[in-house]
Amino acid sequence: MADGPTEMGSFFNARAAGYEAHMRAVLGRWRGFDEFYRRVALPIPKTKLGIRLLDLGCGTGLELKEVFKRAPAVMITGIDLSGNMLTILRRHYSKRITAR
Repeated sequence: MADGPTEMGSFFNARAAGYEAHMRAVLGRWRGFDEFYRRVALPIPKTKLGIRLLDLGCGTGLELKEVFKRAPAVMITGIDLSGNMLTILRRHYSKRITAR
């Protein structure tokens, strides 16, 4: 049997390039991409202070645009099993997030 985390990492590595387009299509059928991620960010307090956030399974960081709207100085550590997802995340937010 394959190792679970390794198997999931490989699964998302293979899909990283098309992940954001896939999520836009899937969420567009529900309430809309932007509305979904706005709701995901609602628990983040509105503040200008530099709060810390740990994002487990951060993927490409689709939710971070809305998180930054609520807390512009947030300090985020993103962790993901997929190196390819982290590469895309760093491309989008290299100055705003620590990705592992």
